[in-house]
Amino acid sequence: MLLAPCLVALGESWETWRCFPHGQSSPVYFLLLFLAPPLLLLRKRFPLAVFLLTLPVLCTGAFFAPLVPLYEMARRYSSRTLLIGCGSAYALIVFFVRFFPPVGEEFTRECLSHYLVAFLAGGVQTTSALALGMLTRARRELAARLVELTQAHEREKRLEVEQVLAAERARLAREMHDVIAHDVSLISVQAGALQVTAADQPTREAARTVRLLASHTLGQLRHLLGVLRTPDGTADRQPTLADIPHLLAESGLDVTSRLTTCIMASAAGSSWTPHVQHAAFRTVQEALTNIRKHAPGARVHVRLHEGLRRLHVEVRNGPPDADAKPSALPGSGLGLDGLLERARLLGGTFEAYPLRDGGFLVRAAFPPADRRGKQWSVGG
Repeated sequence: MLLAPCLVALGESWETWRCFPHGQSSPVYFLLLFLAPPLLLLRKRFPLAVFLLTLPVLCTGAFFAPLVPLYEMARRYSSRTLLIGCGSAYALIVFFVRFFPPVGEEFTRECLSHYLVAFLAGGVQTTSALALGMLTRARRELAARLVELTQAHEREKRLEVEQVLAAERARLAREMHDVIAHDVSLISVQAGALQVTAADQPTREAARTVRLLASHTLGQLRHLLGVLRTPDGTADRQPTLADIPHLLAESGLDVTSRLTTCIMASAAGSSWTPHVQHAAFRTVQEALTNIRKHAPGARVHVRLHEGLRRLHVEVRNGPPDADAKPSALPGSGLGLDGLLERARLLGGTFEAYPLRDGGFLVRAAFPPADRRGKQWSVGG
């Protein structure tokens, strides 16, 4: 498309040069005719300059070359003054070249027909170039406007969907608050009363544990309600890697942890995304919950480290204490499945399986990170 007008102008220049009577052509005509076509290669970057430089070629009788930059200006610019001025200059030069008789000939009535032809030729050529350019520009602007309208319509549809989802989240939050929060609060109150009135120490300790777990559940429920009530489905505060030491300390288990120092130091930074930090926290939390239920009294080892551009989480427990009784609380069977799904969504891996010594291993890896750090051990 860039070379086609140049080739057409070159062909017109060659035909015009061949039509000159022998001996009447000059080097100036040759330069005007054969320098104009290469200039058209620059018409998209400098349309006005190319138009002005190709105007003199009209004096040779070749009229195509200046029409190309004139069309380009009409396609790119909306200034009426510029377009009218350039179009008028082209039309006037074409009129004078076509109308005025050669030097030495008198002006006769027959020249009136030439006058009309010259006037129409200049007007039609100028109008055609300007009209085609403005039509192309109008189509481009219309296409851009259609894209804007389509995007606005899509934004409006997304807004409607978000409003429906927000209303549904609010309804779910109200139902959870009215039903679950009420029942958990009653459990906490009854456990507190049992802790005060129980005669033996084991019962009081068990009641205290139930009350603490109920209070913790209420806190988690409030967090979940906050997630449901926010428009984007995220709460103001999500657990991060920095919360894992506190989680281990509050677990009530015999925990030994090995946590990479740079992971903990940059937990609030950009080393790991909030989604990865949240997934790592939930992995450790779910593993500790399962250990409390199915392997009470077992020794637990928690390890977080970086390797191969991944955050590795490992929770390993030994066999349960022979004197301890497993919890009678029912399990949903969905905790480990949820961890597996969360890891897959983040592009990571997850595995959980029993060990030969009677223990259990939970291991997950989440991408990506670039920092590495030394490990330190903490006895729990």
